[in-house]
Amino acid sequence: MATWGNLPDGSGVSPVNFTNNYQFFTIANRASATLSNAWTVSGSSSRVIVGSNVTLTLNAALSAKLYANAGSIINLNNATMPQFVVLDPTSTVNMNVDGTISAAAYGNLNLKTGATTKILPANGASIKGNLVVDDQVTFKGTATNQSTLIAFGDITFNGTSGNPPALPRERYSLIVKGSYAHTINVNQYDLFLQSLEIDFGSTLNFNFNTSSAKSITVGASGLSGGLLLHTGSTLQLSQNNLNILGSYGINPTDDSGKIAVNGGDVTINTNNAQTSNLYFSDESVVKNLSFNLSGLGQLNVMNKSSLKNLMTLSAGTANLFGNFILSSDATGTARIGPLGTGSRINGNITFRRFMEGEGLIYRYISSPVKGFRVADMQQYIPVTGSFTGGTGPASMFYYDTNAYQNFPQTNGTNQDTLRRGVGYAIFVRQATAPTTWEATGNPRQGTVPFALIGGTSSPTDGWNLLGNPYPAPIKWTGVQAAGAWSSFQNVSQTVYIRENFILNGIRQYRWQVYHPSITPVGENYTPFDGIIAPGQAFWIQTTAVNPSLTITENAKHIEDRSFYRSEDDQKKDVLSIILKKGTVTDAAYLLYTDNSTANYDKITDAVKSDNSLFNLSSLSNDNIPLAINSMPETSCENETRLNITNAPAGNYSLLFQGLESFNRVVTLRLKDNYLGTQIEITPGLTYNFAINTDPASTGKSRFVIIEKPILKNHVSLAISAVCESDPTLLIIDSQRGANYQAFFNGIAVSEKVRA
Repeated sequence: MATWGNLPDGSGVSPVNFTNNYQFFTIANRASATLSNAWTVSGSSSRVIVGSNVTLTLNAALSAKLYANAGSIINLNNATMPQFVVLDPTSTVNMNVDGTISAAAYGNLNLKTGATTKILPANGASIKGNLVVDDQVTFKGTATNQSTLIAFGDITFNGTSGNPPALPRERYSLIVKGSYAHTINVNQYDLFLQSLEIDFGSTLNFNFNTSSAKSITVGASGLSGGLLLHTGSTLQLSQNNLNILGSYGINPTDDSGKIAVNGGDVTINTNNAQTSNLYFSDESVVKNLSFNLSGLGQLNVMNKSSLKNLMTLSAGTANLFGNFILSSDATGTARIGPLGTGSRINGNITFRRFMEGEGLIYRYISSPVKGFRVADMQQYIPVTGSFTGGTGPASMFYYDTNAYQNFPQTNGTNQDTLRRGVGYAIFVRQATAPTTWEATGNPRQGTVPFALIGGTSSPTDGWNLLGNPYPAPIKWTGVQAAGAWSSFQNVSQTVYIRENFILNGIRQYRWQVYHPSITPVGENYTPFDGIIAPGQAFWIQTTAVNPSLTITENAKHIEDRSFYRSEDDQKKDVLSIILKKGTVTDAAYLLYTDNSTANYDKITDAVKSDNSLFNLSSLSNDNIPLAINSMPETSCENETRLNITNAPAGNYSLLFQGLESFNRVVTLRLKDNYLGTQIEITPGLTYNFAINTDPASTGKSRFVIIEKPILKNHVSLAISAVCESDPTLLIIDSQRGANYQAFFNGIAVSEKVRA
């Protein structure tokens, strides 16, 4: 008691006790003070004041109303917290013990001392200065998500302190106050909050101390929580990701704060019926945008943004208002993934399609949006013809009844729109520079039936030039499969694309084919793998009148998984044969299956469409040149002729791939009738040969592939007790493709069974 006086320098009359009312105890006239024993100041309106620039260390319990002046420091080393009343914004409190943070308006707050736990109170805390959380400190709220942190300055999580609380119910809400820039620093860890609110005019930046993208998660599944960006505020994500979970969503009010993102992901997963409003800052680029708006929720995208990779809508309605751009460049084209049941996209998008500058060639395109006019395309690629809005020779076509037809038709107009699911050939006059065209309209979505022209069993008819109807890649399955293609009748299993290119200054073209049972190969080019790009046209053949082909959202293909499954996932025996001259190649395939025939079958075989350069095919037994020859698995010796056409004199190679993956045990030999030689085909074999002016050195008579299955002479048997009413004979090591039948004393006692 004697150390206190009532004058500013500490002199004067000392207090009688610490219990009288209206006594102010100011710690001053020294740089620091330490409390080593418990001290109680209990008088009404009495207080303890830490003077300006003074450090107070509490090693014992202080039971008092505590005030802190400018620049003061309070070290809390005792679990009993004083009652903080008024703390200057420039003061600092260092909490060095476990426990619940006092509900107060702090200046700077440092949560220190290693592996300790600091808990926000239910009625929250306010930080007028900066908050620093030391390495290994666990910082969490009071369950169930009752705590709120109001931050006027910056927040720093050192070391591992950025790790989330063990339970989602212990996350806290963060309110960022003050119309200026704020920063949250996190040391390479994702950040988890219950909710986030940013004040009018504020900007919140994230610094994760790493070049790789990290995630900010707001809310938790099944709980409340969300994001509120007041008008004029900005959430600056940079390349980092934002996940919004729970029931609140984002900006369900009239607030219009924005998200600024440059290559990060935005995920919104809400579970109520309210409408969220998503505003992006100018020039924002989202890598992946994912919506799951269960509970009949809707989301409005209120201003311009670009998508770099993938948008998915699992549930609910997305209203885009023409503010969504699917970007496209040399690295790829953005896409909209499969829409969930009942999901819907309203409003327009802008679909962009980048095309390399490969010379004066035809491209094969389709429109993934409604209402895309020829006049719109003319802004990017000249479309000419005898129609209103066009002059000169026709440069754009569709395909009908085995012939190309002008589009727009003669005496038509450039106001004509590209039809759903129709492919078009368009002549691109830009010889060197890349071309990017764009189409604006409501994206095509849901189930799409194709309008088909019927065919026959002939290899020459039934051609249809179709267009991918979606702003997403689709996967060809060749069969009706898992809802991806909901109808698939009288249509060949093979899909074709025609690739035009310039070689040595000359316009050339190559046909590529895909069948679901083969793995396509290519040399010096990327083989067609059955994935049809958005805005891409493709060819199919129909096999009879009244064909039917219908695609659904599940046929869409995305990078990490595809939404289809073949009805027959069993691996087939496929021999890939590549004819090569210099850097130019062509491929043909021999596909061995149980249900194939040696003659041409339009359903399972793929007829050869000639390239502008040389062609390689195999011949069916009825002499049809085939790019894919589906052949029966046989236990007998079989011969298949190869056919080489349009091949000028020169040196060539035949490359053989796939034999190493055969399920059957078989020997294949290549017979060269021109040289009178035979060679065994081994995995990866390259056979070099020359073509000259002699017609016998090329064509369909030179090369023959001789197939000779190898049959086991001995097998292992197991049999059930012969006294049983229905004894069973089991062949333990049966050979695929071989036929087995049991005999007793020369008499057949079983049916013939094929392994």
